[in-house]
Amino acid sequence: MFRRGTRLFRRVIWPWGVLLGMGAFLMVAVFLSANGVDTTVTDQDREIIAKLGVDDSCGQIDDHGDEMECISQVQAAIYERYPSTRDAFVKGVTDHRVADYDARGYGSCYDRATFIEQALRHYGFDVRRVAIFKSQSSPLNYLKPGIRSHALSEVKTSKGWMVVESIDPLLGVDRRGRIYTMGDIRQGLREGSIDDDTFGLAIPEDFFDGEFVYVYGLHSRHGYFFEPHLPVPEIDWAHFGFGR
Repeated sequence: MFRRGTRLFRRVIWPWGVLLGMGAFLMVAVFLSANGVDTTVTDQDREIIAKLGVDDSCGQIDDHGDEMECISQVQAAIYERYPSTRDAFVKGVTDHRVADYDARGYGSCYDRATFIEQALRHYGFDVRRVAIFKSQSSPLNYLKPGIRSHALSEVKTSKGWMVVESIDPLLGVDRRGRIYTMGDIRQGLREGSIDDDTFGLAIPEDFFDGEFVYVYGLHSRHGYFFEPHLPVPEIDWAHFGFGR
């Protein structure tokens, strides 16, 4: 054992230990950043978004009413153009950009959420991914293989962040105009203050009756939705964080 006060420790072991530690940290950081999700709206995205035909609703947004009209029209147009996809995820499909979804004509909740997000970004909104996982305890349970999961979005309006569901035509706004984040909905489901009448339609089954954890900015745990297909989580770092 080398003691901290020895010359060898001070001159050799401690400096090299620090350098190796910093090197390992930088390697992990570079590895993770290489799998960061690029949310830039591309020219190809814009061409496909134009096919939705929502420019009249989204071309000029002056107030909260205009925001809600645009968001609801984007969601509805994507639902109308592409079939319901609750169970349509196909093994082996590893490309999930808007153009990939448009070319296939079907996909998973993930594909729909991605399309909704890119369309809303195109029209000037800030949007973040919400990944939810069936769990009743620690957020770290999302690392367990085989755990049920679902992808949806939140969009930032002038009144705050609001849920935009990907499979069912639900927006996080109640009959009185109050908007809801994913955390608000989970709390309401647990307390019993939210039911099928709150939003004007049945609560989606993928909301797991309020017993779930959720992570912002997480696009995949496995790393194979986008190139370069590295086996580490794919994350939008600008919005990454665990839900409360």
